[in-house]
Amino acid sequence: MAINLDGVFFGMQHQIRQMLTQAGGGRIVNVASVAGLRALPNSAVYTATKHAVVGLTKAAAMEYARKNIRINAICPVFTRSALVDQLFALAPDYEQKLVKNIPLGRYGEPEDIAQAILWLCDPANSFVTGLALPLDGGMMAG
Repeated sequence: MAINLDGVFFGMQHQIRQMLTQAGGGRIVNVASVAGLRALPNSAVYTATKHAVVGLTKAAAMEYARKNIRINAICPVFTRSALVDQLFALAPDYEQKLVKNIPLGRYGEPEDIAQAILWLCDPANSFVTGLALPLDGGMMAG
C-alpha cells in the first residue's frame, strides 16, 4: 500500500500543487498495471492497490481538468526489466506460461512504456484525461 498507492497519492499532491502555480497546467501519468483493470489470481493486495491507482487517476482527472491538468494512467503487463528478468531466471517455466496469455506473443519493452507516456503527455492529445491505458499486448481485448 505504501508504495503502490500512497507513493502515487503523495506524489500527485506535490505535482498538482506545483502545476496549479504555473501557467499551462500540466500532465501526470501514473503507473498502475493491467491488475488495475482486472483481477489477477494470487495477488489480491496488489490488484487492490492498482485498482485504487486507476480510481485515483480518474477522480483527480475530473477534479483538475478545468485547471488544464491532465491526469492519466498506464496499465502495463509484464515489461522487460532487470526485476522481471530476475523473476524469470528463478522460474523459467513461468516466463513461457505467462506469455501465452498475451495475444501479441511477447512481453512489453521499456520503449513501449516510454512511447505511451510520451503520447499521453503530447499537447496534440489535449482532449485525453482520466484514461487508464492498457499496455498489455492485447490481453484486455478478450
